[in-house]
Amino acid sequence: LTWDPSKYGGITTLHIPSDQIWRPDLVLYNNAAGDPDITVFTGALVAYDGSVLWQPPAIYKSFCPIDVTWFPYDSQSCEMKFGAWSYTGYYVDLKQLPQGQAVNGTDKYGQDVETMENGMDLSFFYR
Repeated sequence: LTWDPSKYGGITTLHIPSDQIWRPDLVLYNNAAGDPDITVFTGALVAYDGSVLWQPPAIYKSFCPIDVTWFPYDSQSCEMKFGAWSYTGYYVDLKQLPQGQAVNGTDKYGQDVETMENGMDLSFFYR
């Protein structure tokens, strides 16, 4: 999926249906909602250098153990473990783009929350 833009009228990107290209079978391993598959296929943006941006819409529900021993002075952390179902970390490399910063705020009930729009801990992968 690479080409020389000078040979194709300066075209540097293509929008193509994602079902016409290979997509990794990404799943949320600690899924709490049942079906872990991404079922909505949107367009993908393919660049001349071979990079592909594919962002299917998804709502993820994950199982998160909660410890309320020190409530209301506690904090909770939820780990969401994403990966390819049939490929190891040597073949599918997940990257965080761009790096996200945690933002402190309050939810609709007035509770303090810390959110991260874009964030991943990529220190571990299945071999």
